[in-house]
Amino acid sequence: MRLFEQLSVAAVAATVVAGWETSMMPEKLRKELCAEQVLFCTNVCGGENLTREAFCNSNTLGSKCTCTNGAEAAIKRYQWPAFQRVCEIQRQECRAACDRSNIAANEKAFCFNSCDTRMACNTENAPDLKIMVQKYDDVTTGSAPKPKPKVEANADGSPVVVAINGGDG
Repeated sequence: MRLFEQLSVAAVAATVVAGWETSMMPEKLRKELCAEQVLFCTNVCGGENLTREAFCNSNTLGSKCTCTNGAEAAIKRYQWPAFQRVCEIQRQECRAACDRSNIAANEKAFCFNSCDTRMACNTENAPDLKIMVQKYDDVTTGSAPKPKPKVEANADGSPVVVAINGGDG
């Protein structure tokens, strides 16, 4: 596959993830997930009497967990229930977009791989979904940083994505 085709396929994957928001999840699911998040926190702390602060905003999935014994520090961000669910939903949406796209069949495997690499949900390489917050009403992103495509024109004047990065440049 040529570089241009790889970038086009990666753009499909990145666009889906960048446009996803927690509000896309059904309210019932967000409430269940928040209850699971708070219970997970209480269990990590070792019980309610060792839980200093545990909350989850069902509108944003913004969560906080602090224990009197500091036990929450041992849990990686990607191990929290809300993080796992949001990441996995984004990964599935990305793969579905690859499936629905009009890219060639032989390029779909590359697209699926791009989704799996970008959304390596249960690993140290998982994206920072920024759902752990300090205050209940803090804003969350609920998604990975939006990629910034660099677009140039083909000889015929049609736009072509020539690079994608998730940073500022």
